[in-house]
Amino acid sequence: MGWPETFNEMRAIYSEGIDAAVRSQRFIKVLHKAIASEIEGRLTETAIREGVKVEPEAKVHGSFKDKDVDIAVIHPVNGPLILCGVRSQMSSISKNILTYSQDIMGEAVSLQDRFPMTVFGYCYLLPLKPHDTGTLD
Repeated sequence: MGWPETFNEMRAIYSEGIDAAVRSQRFIKVLHKAIASEIEGRLTETAIREGVKVEPEAKVHGSFKDKDVDIAVIHPVNGPLILCGVRSQMSSISKNILTYSQDIMGEAVSLQDRFPMTVFGYCYLLPLKPHDTGTLD
């Protein structure tokens, strides 16, 4: 499935019932799957031969505690090569954005401490207008 289809599916889920879509994670899981698929499709033959895997919802040892990472590219010997967090925040943005941003930074620091050569990325999905404004945009 390409990106236009992914976003159309997400919009359809969102339109069915915003609160249920967001709280059940059904909405964001579509994006998780698309990102993981995109990364997996870019693995080289050498990486595949060496056993590199794209693992959704991987448990990774951070510097202080285990972290559940949304998408991880893991080499069987060298460990995590790429770690990617995926989050959507569709409401209460002004109330929660600072806390969520601090959480993301703390997670990145913890994982970079433990795996300094790993690439860490984040996909943070925000609406043009929060759903609590009454619009779907």
